Amino acid sequence: MILEATSAWGEAWVRWTIRLALVLYALAILSRWSSQPALRAWTRLLWTGSWGLYLLHVLAAFHVYHHWSHDHAYAHTQTVSGWGPGIYVSYAFTIMWGLTVLGVWLPITKPWPGQRWLMALIHVLLFFVIFNGAVVFAEGPVRWLSLAVCVGLVGVLLFHWRKNNRGCQHASQLNGYAE
Repeated sequence: MILEATSAWGEAWVRWTIRLALVLYALAILSRWSSQPALRAWTRLLWTGSWGLYLLHVLAAFHVYHHWSHDHAYAHTQTVSGWGPGIYVSYAFTIMWGLTVLGVWLPITKPWPGQRWLMALIHVLLFFVIFNGAVVFAEGPVRWLSLAVCVGLVGVLLFHWRKNNRGCQHASQLNGYAE
């Protein structure tokens, strides 16, 4: 089969779906912070696309590496991170991010209780996943480039947070229309 762990296609599928998901995620955040309404209008589509590609990454990894076995994914997580239950954090993260995607498409005019905290948690968890995947478990030049990108992202986030003095936006503002 074309998408097997031993095939270059399987490996590429897993790697490139997450890379593209992260590019769309970054573009979604940048478009949300843009002062141009035309750019903010793209935020909802970029946010949805980033989660969709992330979901394809998860499915590809389960197919290519874990052969659709939760037990194998748990054991792999235990081997790589030293904490097997971390797989449940990944499951929870996937569901939470999916809920925010649903939220940007619903006609919500006011933030619901806890929405800002959910968005903040999504961003913190995503950064944690990115940092571990791209810095902690990476080797060579990729590790150092990824570290520089992570430091840059934290800098941009702190700048934006300080500029607005209000932290993360709620999901209903991700559609680019609410301000």
